[in-house]
Amino acid sequence: MAPLILTACLNSPPQNMGNSCEIFEQKGGWYKDAHKSYKKWGVPIHVQLAIIYQESRFENSAKPPRTKILWVIPWKRPSSAYGYGQVLDGTWSRYRKSTGRRWADRDDFDDVVDFI
Repeated sequence: MAPLILTACLNSPPQNMGNSCEIFEQKGGWYKDAHKSYKKWGVPIHVQLAIIYQESRFENSAKPPRTKILWVIPWKRPSSAYGYGQVLDGTWSRYRKSTGRRWADRDDFDDVVDFI
C-alpha cells in the first residue's frame, strides 16, 4: 500500500504552476531535465514549461475528455493525445523511432521535454 501512495504523490502536479522556481523546488529532477533539453534543442526552459502547462496543467496522465452519447453515457475520446505534452500516438511513435528513444513515455517529464 505504501508504494502506491508514494507513487501517487510523485506524479501529482506542482502546487504553484505559475512559479517555475517553486515547480523546480517541488519537483526535484525537473530542472535538470529541462536544462538538458534546452542545451540539446535550444528551447528555453520557460517555453517548455508553458507548453506543458497549456497542454496538461502538469498532469502526467492527462487525456482529452470523453465524448458522450445522449449527453450522459461516456464514449470515445476525440483523440489519442496523452501525457504532459498531449502528444498523439502516431506523433509519439515517430518521435521514438527518429530519436532511438524506444522506451520514452509521454507521462515522463524528461521524455516530454526532450520531445518539446
